[in-house]
Amino acid sequence: MRDQLIGHWARLAPRERIMVLVAGGALTLTLLFLLVWEPLVQHRQQQAAALDAARAVAVRLEEIGAEVGDGTQQARPSVASGALLATVDRAARAGLTDTPPSRIQPEQDREVRVWIDEIAFENLLRWVDDLERKQGVRAQTIDLERSEQPGRVNARLTLVRAS
Repeated sequence: MRDQLIGHWARLAPRERIMVLVAGGALTLTLLFLLVWEPLVQHRQQQAAALDAARAVAVRLEEIGAEVGDGTQQARPSVASGALLATVDRAARAGLTDTPPSRIQPEQDREVRVWIDEIAFENLLRWVDDLERKQGVRAQTIDLERSEQPGRVNARLTLVRAS
């Protein structure tokens, strides 16, 4: 079989050999794309969709947990209603249109840590102000790091419910 292929290759004209090599290369690239690259991209998209769904479930569970509570708490004012994590997540989606948080992590019932990379400093200040005025959430700590782009910062915030 091998000898037949080598003999057939030797009988091809140089122009035909080039065409066979180009077609073989194109076939190899197509197979790599279809069998390796495309499944990786699809898997990543599925993982991103699953993460978004899990975040939505977590936010909803936080809201339900805040509503149910232990049954002894009085109703909170509308400014401070809902779980802190859900409030911060909702405010981040609505108020940080240019840069969503890279990470939101609850720390106990009254504290949430937020990481935001490459955000315009003015937008960050406006968002923190809106959180305090509209949602009753204040920044306990803010750690800012200058970004390479002018007017942008990397921010690490610890947010708590205003008492």
